[in-house]
Amino acid sequence: MPELRNAPLVEVVFEMKWGKTRQEGNELLLEFSQEEQTLMPGKLQLLAADKGYNLLEVTSRQLAIPHIVKYRYRKGRNGYPILQLGNGVFTVNQIDFGDFEYKWETFLGDIEQGIKLFEKSYLADIKELPLIDVQLRYTDVILAENDESILSFINNKLNIGILQLPEQLLGNENIVTDSQSGSIALQVGCKKPEGQIIFKINQGKKDGKKAFILDFITISSANIFANITQETIVKWCIDAHKHHSDIFHA
Repeated sequence: MPELRNAPLVEVVFEMKWGKTRQEGNELLLEFSQEEQTLMPGKLQLLAADKGYNLLEVTSRQLAIPHIVKYRYRKGRNGYPILQLGNGVFTVNQIDFGDFEYKWETFLGDIEQGIKLFEKSYLADIKELPLIDVQLRYTDVILAENDESILSFINNKLNIGILQLPEQLLGNENIVTDSQSGSIALQVGCKKPEGQIIFKINQGKKDGKKAFILDFITISSANIFANITQETIVKWCIDAHKHHSDIFHA
């Protein structure tokens, strides 16, 4: 019976990716207008500052790379939540340690506000946004109990059923089933929201102790949206969050 309750969350991220594409030979390239690259960050900065995001951090002075964050908007140094923007990417991030406490209802409000600010700063109607996909990502770090293995952790602590390696591997003395770099990734489809659920578990360390780093991602492509609006994106977030609650009993 799964025993994990209220998994220790490290970070949760809402992300939108977009971009116009063009074919150049065998390569598919992303295009962003000059105004989008230069005017949009400044416009978002002004709008965000009016909502308390007064601190701008520029992660790199180099040319922006598609889908890599370049600008961070914070309410204070090292503060959370944060808004992030780059060529074709916008995120809302929250952590759950130190002075920062994650609550879904609060974070959903931050997402809603972030999308409103994005909508006002985007240089066209948001319905014309060449959306690629949306994601909701959770990262949890959980200390191992009694030096348990990844397989034992999955089978006893997570609400995803029993996972067993083939007997040919388990009985092979050359196979190490609990190495320091052990990792497992699962991917399944989902109907509400329509898309994919990606679940990754990596073995690592926390404060020098054995731990499991869990990444739980719900991702949907743009074609599921009949209309791209603030309301439809927020509704998508609510549906995506339900999967995390089902797994972690949050």
